[in-house]
Amino acid sequence: MKLIKGIDKESAILFKDGPYKSIKDAISRIRTYFADKPILADLDVNKNIRYYTGKMIADEVDALGDGLIAMGLKDAHVAIVADNSIRYILTDITVSNGVGVVTPIDKYAP
Repeated sequence: MKLIKGIDKESAILFKDGPYKSIKDAISRIRTYFADKPILADLDVNKNIRYYTGKMIADEVDALGDGLIAMGLKDAHVAIVADNSIRYILTDITVSNGVGVVTPIDKYAP
């Protein structure tokens, strides 16, 4: 496997199957290659660190996507008003993953 400049060997595995075809493809690779590895972290309300593995992220994206589609939001423009957080990231990825179009809104904008 040819390494890409600036990418470590462990992360390079995400590119071993060639270029990504879609966000869905990227999520699938994260689920496959990083299923049990923590790749995102967030603080809970008690300031404890909660780690999210590749499988947890992929499962959250799937569940949220199913829920949004069940609510009738397939192919909709979905506005996201949120702080920069794991919830924002998962919502953005989910909507971009095939639900609709993401419209991020800066909650601090006048």
